[in-house]
This record gives sequence, structure tokens and C-alpha cells, in this order.
Amino acid sequence: MSVEDRTVPDIDVNTRQPRPTAAIEQSPTRGRRLETLGWVAVTLGAVGGSGGSAFDSPAAWLTMVVVGIALTVAGVWAIYRGRQHSTPVLGSLRELTPNERIVLFLRSFNDDSVFAQSAATRFRGLGPALWSDTTTAADVRTEEQQIAAAVAPFGRMVALGSPDDSLPALGAARAYASDDTWRSEVFAALGHAECVVLAAGSSRNLAWEVDQVVRADCPARLVLTVGHDQEQYARFRNALGSMFPRGLPAYPAVSLRQRLLRARSVRAVIWFDNDWTPHMQVLAGWIPFIGFAGRTQRTVRRSLGNVFRRAGLPTRVTPTIPRPAAVPVSITLLVSFYSLPLLFAVIAIRLFEKQLAGWVDGGSDARDLLSTFSGMLFLILASILLTLGVVLGIWAWRMWRGGPLAITLARVWGVSLAVGMCVSLLGPSPSQDDQGSGPVSSSSSQQGSSDATEGGLFDDEYISSPSESEWDSSDSSDSSAVITATDGETDTDIPEFPELLPLIPLLLCYLCFPLGVSYLLTRRDVREWVDSRL
Repeated sequence: MSVEDRTVPDIDVNTRQPRPTAAIEQSPTRGRRLETLGWVAVTLGAVGGSGGSAFDSPAAWLTMVVVGIALTVAGVWAIYRGRQHSTPVLGSLRELTPNERIVLFLRSFNDDSVFAQSAATRFRGLGPALWSDTTTAADVRTEEQQIAAAVAPFGRMVALGSPDDSLPALGAARAYASDDTWRSEVFAALGHAECVVLAAGSSRNLAWEVDQVVRADCPARLVLTVGHDQEQYARFRNALGSMFPRGLPAYPAVSLRQRLLRARSVRAVIWFDNDWTPHMQVLAGWIPFIGFAGRTQRTVRRSLGNVFRRAGLPTRVTPTIPRPAAVPVSITLLVSFYSLPLLFAVIAIRLFEKQLAGWVDGGSDARDLLSTFSGMLFLILASILLTLGVVLGIWAWRMWRGGPLAITLARVWGVSLAVGMCVSLLGPSPSQDDQGSGPVSSSSSQQGSSDATEGGLFDDEYISSPSESEWDSSDSSDSSAVITATDGETDTDIPEFPELLPLIPLLLCYLCFPLGVSYLLTRRDVREWVDSRL
């Protein structure tokens, strides 16, 4: 049977009234504000979730954890909603420029909710709060965004949006059409597309789209994605498999490794030879519990290696967004915050060693002991500096490369350190606690002395009481002595170093380094740069 003689079966026989074009109401300004507030809330949520362990009270710990989870969930929602307001909407698929390379994404509108999922929306949005303390840029990328990034070497992914949308979904650039015009939109994009990604689903209109793809007779540019619903793929294969010249393979048998390392929305991909021979590749990651947020993107790209090589394309697109200046500045602030105190400590030890060397005789054993002690102390500081240098070097390198985890950790680090310093400065000090307990101790001692007096410890049979005049004179002399000593301690215990006053602005500037890192890495240009490198 030839391609032209094929009939188009209907999977869904339900009838409905024709729907008009979706009414999309976007506000880019509101979108930018929502996304920025979302990242701020996510950062504060990570600080609250990880900082709850610093409280001794279970109630305070639970409060911090609950607040952190609430901020994380609200922040993820704000990020998604803000991006929906900011994502571009195409006027029509028929108006695309002829020289633009595109990928046409065909799927059932019923599957949009599956492709809108992400690592941040697991467990009804509690995934990041329960699984880890941080939500990265990779965690908020939807499955559709990952598929679009995987096939990006073929061009920008475009699709028709659902008539029920009020805001566009994230992933493919969407155009909207009514039930009367959507076929002409798909037909125009089909002749323009370098690649067609078809999600195997069940829909009455999907049958027409499959028929048009097969009639185009370009199997080398067709990719089918198979989800985790085995029954859905069986219905798709039974209803539409006969439309493909060589049929479709059965649902794959999945091994234990493939179950543990599976992608979230796509179980397998099917690509075709020039004679329509299908090849199915089951998707699976390499390392458990690592890289789950971007596993769909990596596994789809790896599974389509033959398709990319056949088309003479690289497996990934080189990022074109330049590195913002805020990134190297943040790295400098982060490294300086840890390096400067250690460098000052090393210099101080060397100066102190030279000062002590002038006080000790040259032939004494004290000089040898001093040299040994200072050498050990210098070696310890040098080891700490070397270890810290290795850790900071890896961290800074990942930040320089735009690693989402490194950027997020730096952002959370800055806020948490600033909050910790504020709490330590504004919280009660141990001296204040001791002063607060002073009156209680005084009253208790007075009560104890009165009890002792009533109990007979100062009766005549034990000691002879001094005269009243002697008692009064000794009491007054002791009190004056105590007052004098107290006044003396007050005058001498508070040292004054006026020469250190010019260093206070430098100290405050140094303490602002962490907040500067968080602010710079939350900027919109940094977020867009990190997203472009995923």
C-alpha cells in the first residue's frame, strides 16, 4: 500500500465544538519581577532549610524548616510563572523566515502536563525541599525545555499551543491557532522543519499529524519519543503503527538499571533509516541520584548520536551569550573572603616570630622551642591554606563555567553567612547572660546568709560577735574597697585603640563580600547566561 492510499484512523471519537485561538495575556515586566522574586525566595528558602539545625529549640528548628519549604515552593512557582510571562510567542508558524532552522514538536495537548514537569516540581513542588537544600537552574527546567535543548543543533523548537492556554508553556516557541486553521499551520511548519519530534500519544488530531509526517516521506528527520505509559504507547502503535511503512517496534523491555536511571518523561526514542526501518533506544543515565534534573536532555542527546552524525551536526550547540562581568567579580569576592584572613594570619605569625626572637637569648633552649612552635603553626596554616585553595579553585572554576550548582551554592552561601553574622552580632552575648544572672545570685546568697544566721551558725556558742561599731566600720570599709576595685576594673578593662578606628570601614566592607556575591549572582544577565549553558 502506497503512502497516498493510507487512511487516517481516529483514536479519540469524542466530538466537541470548534475552539477559537487561545487568548494569551503576558506582561514581560511582571514576568521579570516574578522570576527575580522567585530566585530570592528560593535562596532564602535554602538558607532557612539548612540553617534550622543551628537552633537548639525544636520549635525554632521546625519553624525554620517550614518557612524554608514554604519559600522554596513559592519561589519555584514564581520562577515558572515569571518565565511564562517572558517567553516569546510566535505570531504564526507560516510566517517563519525561510532561512531559520526549526524543529517541529508534535504532541497531544493532553501530554502538555507531562512535559511541563521538572525536578523542582516533584512531590507536588516539595522535591527540592525534601531531596536537597538547594534549587538550581537545572532543577527548574521542564522536560520540554530539555528536549528542545537536546535537539537544538537542528534549530529552534516550535510548536502549536493549546487553545486552553492562558500563558504559554516553557520549552518550544509556541504559535496559536483555532480549530479551523491549525492544520495549515502544521503543514507549513512541516515543510520548513529540519527535524520533527513526535511524542507518541493518543489523540484524534495526532492521527492527522502522523499521516502528514509519513506523507512527507523524510524518515531521516523524524524522531519519536515514547513515554513511560506502556498502555498509551500500545494504543498509539495499534492505531497508527500501520501508517509507518515498516511499522513500529513494541514497547521495550526495561532492565533494572534503566528503571533506576530513567529519564522523567521519556522512556525511549525511535529514529528511522531512509527506508523507514525503525531503531528504538531506551534512555538511561550513568550515575544514580546524580544529574537527575538534566537527565532527559543528556540521554536524548546521547541516544540521537547517529541522527546527528548522519546530518553532519554537532551533538550540542555552543553557547553564544558572553560571560557577564558579575561572574568574575563574584569569584574574586568569594576567594578574597577566605584568602585574606589566612594570609593576614601567616603574616602575623611571621612578624610575631621575629618579635619574640629579639626577646630571647641566642643560645637558649627557648629560641629552639619558639622556632619549633612557630614552624608547626606555620605548617598548619599553610596546610589549611592549600586545602582551602583546592576547594575554592574547584568551586571558582565551576562558577566560571556556569555550573548551576556552583552558582546556587555561592548565592546561598552569601545570604546564609550574612544572616549568621547578623544573628551573632545582634544576639545576646555570654557576658550579658552572666550579668542577667547576677542579681539572682546575689539574692540567693543573701537568702543563704539569712538562713545560716537563723540556723545558729553565728550564735555565741560558736563565735563571739564583734561590737556593733566594729561591724559597721568593717562593713563600710569593705564596701568602699569593693566599689573602688569595681571602678578600677571598669576603667582598666575597656581598652581604647583609636588607631584602629580607620579599619572599621574596611572591616564593614569585608563583611559585605558575601552579600555582594549573592546580589551579583541573582542578576538577570547571570541567570540567562547560566541557562544558556545547560
